[in-house]
Amino acid sequence: MALNLHILLLILSLSFIPAHFSDVAVARKAIVGGWEPIKDPKDPKIQEIAKFAVTTYNKESNKNLVYQEVLKGETQVVAGTNYRLVIAAKDDKVLNNYEAVVFDQPWTHTRNLSSFKKLLQL
Repeated sequence: MALNLHILLLILSLSFIPAHFSDVAVARKAIVGGWEPIKDPKDPKIQEIAKFAVTTYNKESNKNLVYQEVLKGETQVVAGTNYRLVIAAKDDKVLNNYEAVVFDQPWTHTRNLSSFKKLLQL
């Protein structure tokens, strides 16, 4: 009789494992692909991405923005990395902030400017 009770308890305890793992999988899935803040906007890699964004924007739009600095940014891991950066740049003598999104995939030597827009000054 005691053996049957142990088996019953074992079966009952095992029945809760899939539900728990399912909840963990859902929680992890929500995090994958999310945007994470950049800890150091002065990191050389971030600077390189930002300068690429301004240079590419200038070529595509026939503008002459002058890169100043990265104010803040986020990264998103996809099949590579998306960088969403707030960049300060001068247009003539006027300093403006711009949001640039750059996709980078170093192992295929792919880097693309996905978007570049002037942010409204508040």
